[in-house]
Amino acid sequence: MAAVGAYVPAHWPQPLELRASLTVSKDLTVGAATQTCPHLIGHGSATLSEAEGQPALSFDATFSSMGVEAPGPSYFVVVLAAESAARFREDEPPMIVQDFPTSVGTVTLTFRTRFADEGHEAKVPREMWIDVRGEATCTLEEAVNAYSNAGLAFLPVIALTTNASIEDAQPKLAFDNTRGRTPREYVQSFVPERGGVLLPGRRVDVEATLTTILTLGAHPETNRLHRAAEQYRLALSHWTRGRESLALMHLYMGIETLMKSALRRECTSAGDSESELADAWGIQVEGEPAPVWRRNLDAEVRRRVLFKGDGKTLAKARKASDGLEHGFLDFVSTRTLAEEARDQTAVYLREAIFDLAAIDADTRCRMLTHPYDKPLKSWLARYLRGRFHGETDDLAAPGQEYPIFKWKSGIKSLSRSATGGYKLEPSEALTAQFSEDVKFEQVSFEVWGPEAGMRVGVDDDSEEP
Repeated sequence: MAAVGAYVPAHWPQPLELRASLTVSKDLTVGAATQTCPHLIGHGSATLSEAEGQPALSFDATFSSMGVEAPGPSYFVVVLAAESAARFREDEPPMIVQDFPTSVGTVTLTFRTRFADEGHEAKVPREMWIDVRGEATCTLEEAVNAYSNAGLAFLPVIALTTNASIEDAQPKLAFDNTRGRTPREYVQSFVPERGGVLLPGRRVDVEATLTTILTLGAHPETNRLHRAAEQYRLALSHWTRGRESLALMHLYMGIETLMKSALRRECTSAGDSESELADAWGIQVEGEPAPVWRRNLDAEVRRRVLFKGDGKTLAKARKASDGLEHGFLDFVSTRTLAEEARDQTAVYLREAIFDLAAIDADTRCRMLTHPYDKPLKSWLARYLRGRFHGETDDLAAPGQEYPIFKWKSGIKSLSRSATGGYKLEPSEALTAQFSEDVKFEQVSFEVWGPEAGMRVGVDDDSEEP
């Protein structure tokens, strides 16, 4: 289950042989279910069963020699951090993946949100942290590479189920935590930790996410489904004003990734070959070269299945994506098309992944209803509007090129509501730097955020307005 865009160095050792079985344990209200999972990691089976209430995903894997020379087994800890609009609640268990296979041995991964004590009534939710630890016979550098890729592999599915942006995770620190050893290697990357005002966030439904991980992993089309999910994650990372073209491009690439999967499902469902399906759909096959009717069949799969018959949105999305990729459209035209097609294309891609993966009805319903039906990207933009009054034409302060304001944002108070959301009182400070010969009249002080209709500082999984 490799994430598109994950950093895999050329010297990363590859296993010669890998066999794995997958077990998901979580608190369920339904009976246990068993699925065959031959495609997730190598060969094995996946079982969904009731457990002790702690969400945990367990793997059972055996490895051949990794070809790594090291003095002996070490217990490594690697921590990654990622800016994320998807949040794990402080009062709920984190998401845990146990015995996950990597190229250097199995690891346990813990996904959680960092809650910072910044002197308020409530701790402040910040970035997502991924704690990866396990025993391996390798160097610390090799453990960082393998463990980081293990953490990255799950981000597309978390972003998909939560419908919230997760940026690329970066290794934050790593160390040898082998008991009784001295000295122990340690390395830290000084990744900036976010401070200031609280950005909007959305609760991760851990049960739905683990169910989706299991289901996608058990599916014969698992590789394409995960690549499409990664394209969706990348689109969410561009879900801001002015970046519609990049978001749309990744969405359309996700659609293209699923096209052959959708075609195979349609053929299987109808019991037809590709030529028989094309003929049933009114596509000219007889007398046409195979590349021609196959191309026409692919186009019909996009329109009929993936875009659910919405040819208008398909045409705009394809033209915008191809125009950006191949450079035959100017940027203004590309963005105009992307603005018109982005949101609906996102709906089609996300639903197509759930449909093709055959996600169970309960999980699918939870992921397609409020608040998970709307994409969320955490961002805030601040604007000050006003007018200068005065006779001078030199508006800047001495030694300055322009008249400017320095704006510092923070949190004055933060508390939790009865529904689990946050009540935020921001702290805003403006420092003016302009000519003493003019006066400034403030017209408006504006803070803009995501288009999800959320108040700043309120998690949209709460019931607060």
